[in-house]
Amino acid sequence: MPLYDNLADWQGTQSGERERAARTLEKSLPDGFGFDGLHSFELAGRRHEIAQFTWGAARFSLVPGGAAMLGFDASKWAPTPGMLESWEDTAQSYCIEENLRDYVEARTSTARRVRMSPLLVEVRHTEVGWRQIDPASDKVQELLRKYPRGVTEVSGITTRVTVSNGIVSAEQADESELSHASVCAPIIEAGFRLPAPDEWEYLCGAGAAGLFRWGDHVPCDRYPSDVRTENDAMLPDWEYHRAANAFGLYIASNPYEVELTNEAGVTRGGDGRCSACGGMGFFSGWLPLASAWNDPDFCRHPPENEIALGYTVARRIWSLE
Repeated sequence: MPLYDNLADWQGTQSGERERAARTLEKSLPDGFGFDGLHSFELAGRRHEIAQFTWGAARFSLVPGGAAMLGFDASKWAPTPGMLESWEDTAQSYCIEENLRDYVEARTSTARRVRMSPLLVEVRHTEVGWRQIDPASDKVQELLRKYPRGVTEVSGITTRVTVSNGIVSAEQADESELSHASVCAPIIEAGFRLPAPDEWEYLCGAGAAGLFRWGDHVPCDRYPSDVRTENDAMLPDWEYHRAANAFGLYIASNPYEVELTNEAGVTRGGDGRCSACGGMGFFSGWLPLASAWNDPDFCRHPPENEIALGYTVARRIWSLE
């Protein structure tokens, strides 16, 4: 049995054994995968030494499998006074009768033990539904004359122009790729797939038992999308949601983005900006980043629906079983 079949076995051995296991795995992977090395990641008191691989410009973490606890038991949760106050304001404004624990319990998956298979997981997601276009095209140059700093234009078909350090890049919405099937097709053709919902939850939490992968609490003086400036003394540093988790993955950092799973109509990791942009309150704005987030109003959609352009991301995984 490979060492990475079980996270406890992987954690219980020495770096040399992990590296040998990763190099043995490299020999069995398709051409294009290369072993990059062992890297340590820590969040919420959990530290894992993870083997990472490259595939072209993308990086993948080797996430060991084994028994795992998923879901969240809100009855054992102790929210801070600030979280309770934020929730009370939200409940009053939106005429919600549920108390905070009941509200969270109804929007997170139930606690359960599962068996996870080992995976190679893309470290960063990619926004879907766009294709690169020539920045020298007449369309892009016309937009640059009006918007020299870049712009996202919606007029029939969306065009997005980005200017960074004097370099112009441009993308256009590809209407043929705004379905779950069209996103999955090239991924599957290359031998990859998207994570299943349970896999996504395991990858997000990285073994942490709290509501969020960094713990049970969030600051209730801002939304996750708020950025602290050097002159902003009102927002002390809080970057846990933007940091890599203990598996080395950047995941569930922006509630505006929903991440696709391998089930059409099932997403994780965000609510498409509904809570934060809608002004539901600070705690409500953080909740879509919970590892076990499973709100039926935001995580389940008619499978035939088009993907929300500008708010949908995906990451590839390579199955090792």
